[in-house]
Amino acid sequence: MLKRALKSALGIGLGTTIGMVIIPRIMDSNLNKIYPPIYVQAVVQFVGSYIVAFLVYFSLDYIKTKKQK
Repeated sequence: MLKRALKSALGIGLGTTIGMVIIPRIMDSNLNKIYPPIYVQAVVQFVGSYIVAFLVYFSLDYIKTKKQK
């Protein structure tokens, strides 16, 4: 249950990091002047989205196993 949630959250974390940090910076170069360095923003975005996705997947698995018992 824990291992499955950790693996599933990885894809969500990477996807949101690419979609919310990398792609906008490539499309609009003015963002590089306004926002913090891309690596800082990417790390913060990845960690935040990974934690939220992990909690969602873990709670769904937890509810699913409690329902079966």
